[in-house]
Amino acid sequence: MDDLYVPCLKLCYMIYIISFLTLISSTEDKITASTSISGDKTVVSAGGGNFELGFFKPGASSNFYIGIWYKKISLHTVVWVANRDIPITDKNSFELTLLNGNLVVLKCQIIPIQYLFGLQI
Repeated sequence: MDDLYVPCLKLCYMIYIISFLTLISSTEDKITASTSISGDKTVVSAGGGNFELGFFKPGASSNFYIGIWYKKISLHTVVWVANRDIPITDKNSFELTLLNGNLVVLKCQIIPIQYLFGLQI
């Protein structure tokens, strides 16, 4: 009985470590309902990290766009743009997130607490 205990324990330990590493790596390559992207945060694709999703500013433009670009090419090459017709002026006041299974852009607005409760401060 003792001869089987040690190999079984090692196998269980290896499965635990692999599961933990998979959990860590999988959270970096996708957006979930509990995560979002804003500002300089991006998501890098799994399986080699060839693509990156996030906010970008093309050339000398003052506008930001949500897009996917090649991560490993030195020349910034965008392959997809989500909001081509509706640019964003401040990437820190918007966030890209999942809502009801759809990828959406939400405007984050900071409202001083006195306005929420009608206080005159």
